[in-house]
Amino acid sequence: KAHGASVYPCSPVLVDFYLNANYRNHRKIIVVDGSVGFVGGINLDERYLNNGKHPVFWRDTHLRIEGDAVNILQLQFLMSYRYCSQETFPFGEPFFRRSAFTGHCFTDIVASGPDSEWPVAMQSILMAINVAKRRIRITNPYFIPTEELLTALQMASLAGKDVQLILPYKGDSYIVQHAALSYLKPLLAAGIKIFFYTRGFIHAKTMVIDDNLAWVSSVNFDNRSFYLNCEIGVLIYDKEVAAKLNRAFEEDLLNAVPVRETRWNKRNVIKRFIDAVCRLLT
Repeated sequence: KAHGASVYPCSPVLVDFYLNANYRNHRKIIVVDGSVGFVGGINLDERYLNNGKHPVFWRDTHLRIEGDAVNILQLQFLMSYRYCSQETFPFGEPFFRRSAFTGHCFTDIVASGPDSEWPVAMQSILMAINVAKRRIRITNPYFIPTEELLTALQMASLAGKDVQLILPYKGDSYIVQHAALSYLKPLLAAGIKIFFYTRGFIHAKTMVIDDNLAWVSSVNFDNRSFYLNCEIGVLIYDKEVAAKLNRAFEEDLLNAVPVRETRWNKRNVIKRFIDAVCRLLT
């Protein structure tokens, strides 16, 4: 503000913490000159620099996009900005512009929030899972799936598709981490391969379907992201982008350990009880 920036809080918590704190803007959007957009999981936080000042290594995924899809990112940003500031903007230069970008990567922006008629982020993920023919690779830091997603992943694995999940070995929320652990047993029973990322905290929210469909977003696999938060995601129908994300997934596997079903089922009763209580709290 001191240097002339316009800064507004989104849905500030003023009186009723339990009501207002649930509805937040969880999107991560930057639009530069109306022509270049950035979207994904990265927050504006020094921890992401991994410069040695913080003890935990942070791993995330973000996209830089050009082309007409940037206009959709701009629209979503400006709608949020208008909600916070009560300012209006013209549908034209310099905020919106016809791009001269000549790439051929089809990109679909998916925006959802508590005012959405449908949980479109969750539905987009479900759609992608259901169209998979061979392989599903998911990375997510907060994995508390709805019954629909849990069933879709189990059915995909039972149908012979290779379903792989990378989750953090140690999360940044005790309750969320243990709640997520309560879902692993039914997933492992269905033959799903689960890996714990051990290098640090993996905050990426990505999915790669076969070799031609990718998803990069701010969306966690939980009800908060699906129903309560304003979220943004990108579906990319492109083999080259899918290949890059597959390579990133395979690099992450080098810093991950597999979860073995037989060993997991032998966890002591106290740990399982903690998982169950945390799942209830979520």
